[in-house]
Amino acid sequence: MKATATVNAKATVKATATVKATATVKAKTTVKATAKGKAAVPARAPVSAKPGKPAAKPRPGIVAAASAPKTQHKDDGPELFAVTAQDPKRAFASRSGLIDRQGAVVRIAKFDGAGEAGGGMYYVAGGNDRIFLDGRGHNRFRRTGVAAQLRFGADGLAASWRWDAARARSRAELVDRDGTARPIDADDLMTPSEGLAVALRDRGASTAPSEIQPWGAHDGPFGAVDLEGRWVIEPRFVRLAPFVDGLAAAAVRKGDRVVWGAIDRRGELVIAPRFERLISAGPGRFAFSEDGRYGLCDERGATIAEAIFDAPLVFSDGLAPARTAPGAAGFLDRDGAWAIAPTFAWTRGFARGAAPFSVAHGGRERWGLLDRAGKVLLAPTHHDLRPIGSLFAWAGVYRRTQRQAWGYIDERGAAIWEGTR
Repeated sequence: MKATATVNAKATVKATATVKATATVKAKTTVKATAKGKAAVPARAPVSAKPGKPAAKPRPGIVAAASAPKTQHKDDGPELFAVTAQDPKRAFASRSGLIDRQGAVVRIAKFDGAGEAGGGMYYVAGGNDRIFLDGRGHNRFRRTGVAAQLRFGADGLAASWRWDAARARSRAELVDRDGTARPIDADDLMTPSEGLAVALRDRGASTAPSEIQPWGAHDGPFGAVDLEGRWVIEPRFVRLAPFVDGLAAAAVRKGDRVVWGAIDRRGELVIAPRFERLISAGPGRFAFSEDGRYGLCDERGATIAEAIFDAPLVFSDGLAPARTAPGAAGFLDRDGAWAIAPTFAWTRGFARGAAPFSVAHGGRERWGLLDRAGKVLLAPTHHDLRPIGSLFAWAGVYRRTQRQAWGYIDERGAAIWEGTR
C-alpha cells in the first residue's frame, strides 16, 4: 500500500502550530457512548549510500517518498522501511530501496519497487520478479509473476497458488520464509492467522486466482484449514475473516441479506449473525455497523458503545481512534469511554506509545503526535502523519519544486529519514 498525501500541490512545508508541544488533553472521561446524542464513553535519504551505512543527502531535485507497510511489528526483531527516490536523469522514473529504523540503507534505491511483505519479511522488485528478504536484509528466495504477490503472517507462512494445467484451475499453497511451498486442498487461500487460514473450496474453474477478501465479491463457501492443510472448519460461510484472539467474524446469508456474526476455532457461533458488518477491533472486541455507523461490542456480541462513530474502531496500545463528527475525534478505551477527549479533527492508531492527531489550521489540517495520556509530543505542523510499523511517515511539500514528499520520524518526533527541501 503506497502512502499518499492529500495536500495541495502549491502548499509549503512551513506551518504555524496551533497546539504547543507542552499542551495536554484531559486523560479520561467516564461517559459511555449511546445512540441518542450522548458522548461516547528531516536529514538523510537512501539514494546512493552503501548498505549498512547512514544514507547520504541526495542531490538537489531528487524527490523521495515512503512506502507504507500494512501492518505493525513487535519490537523483538529488525524492522525495515521502504523508500522511493525519483531518478533525476529520467523524468517520472523512480527507484525503490529499504532502510532500517535508524535510517541506514539496507538496500540501495535502485529497484522498481520495495516494501513490507508481513511477518517480518520484506521484498525488492525488478520487473515481474520479487526477492524476499528477512528483517536483516538477507535474501531468502525469489518469485516471479502473480505468484510473487505474497504476504506473510505471524505463523511465518504466506498464501499463494499454482496453476494446475491438468485440472485447468488454480490450486492453493502455503509458502514458508525460505520459499518452500506446500500444496493445499483449496481453490484459494488467505494468509494464515493463529494457525488457521481462511480457505475457499469448489469455486469452479478459474483462469486466474483472485485474492480473497473477508467481505469481498466471493460468495464462498469459506472455511479454514490448519497449517498442514487439513480442513478444520468446513466451508459453509459466505464471508470469513482471519482469526484474532481465537475468534473470527463470519457471515451467512439470510434471505437476500448477508449478516455477520463470529465463530470460534471449532467453527461454532459465539455471536449470532445479525450485524451489517463485523470487524475485529482487537482481542475480545469487535466493531459492528448499523445504518453505516459503527459501534463496539464484546466477544459475545454485547454492546459496549452504540453505533455513533463514522469509522470502524480498531485498538492499538489499548486505545482506539474514534470520531463521531468532523472536529470530534479522540480515543476510546476498551470500555467505550473517552480516554482522550474528542477535540481533534482526526486521530490515528498508536505505535510505541505515540499516535497522530490533526487540528484545523488555516483551512487545512496539520498533524502532530500525542501520548496515551493525551500529552502532545510533537506539535501539529505536518501535512500528514501516519503510523508505519514502529515509525511515523510524514508528508510535506518541497518549497523549491513544489513536489510532494514523505519521510520518517520516530515516536519522539526525531527525524529518521527525509528528502531534500
